[in-house]
Amino acid sequence: MGRSEQKAETRAQLLAAARDVFDERGYDRASIKAVAQAAGTAVGTVYTHFADKSALAVAAFEDDIQRTVVQAWASMPPGSPHEKLVHLGAQLLGYYNQRPALSRALLKAILFAPRPDAQTPAFLQRVAMLLGDARYTGHVRDDADVEAAAHAFFASYYLILIGGMSGHIPTLDAQVAALDRQVALLFAGIGAQP
Repeated sequence: MGRSEQKAETRAQLLAAARDVFDERGYDRASIKAVAQAAGTAVGTVYTHFADKSALAVAAFEDDIQRTVVQAWASMPPGSPHEKLVHLGAQLLGYYNQRPALSRALLKAILFAPRPDAQTPAFLQRVAMLLGDARYTGHVRDDADVEAAAHAFFASYYLILIGGMSGHIPTLDAQVAALDRQVALLFAGIGAQP
């Protein structure tokens, strides 16, 4: 195994250990030492890969979200663009609802973390493409601003996520139902008129 493969494997082991430790102890009580022990490495190895606990949490979170997004697109059911957007949002909301306490802590840790974010622009671009394609099926008006609509979808999703994590929308079913209503409003604005 080459050096780059070994480094990638070590990073993956550290991320897996971090997820377990954060899940077991919660973000606030988790420590770099506990992550190193769970991964079977030295504390210095963790710091070789991640600057601090926050950077480790962000990396673990982004890795999880990336996998969730890939799976959400791969499992996209046939149907209307409305149904497809609700599917995407439901998959993401489902990820957060698996471990709500940990999700709240991770969201808090990353919400204002100064970091480049390549995932959100790529996700928004793909949603805009989905909406752009919906012009050809008559679901979206030709003059609709699909980039703005993608941002509106993401803003609605994110607001519902915050509502879910704060307990205002306590169940995944209620969150998905709220998202469905928001997507219906979105399509009322950009949808083709009869």
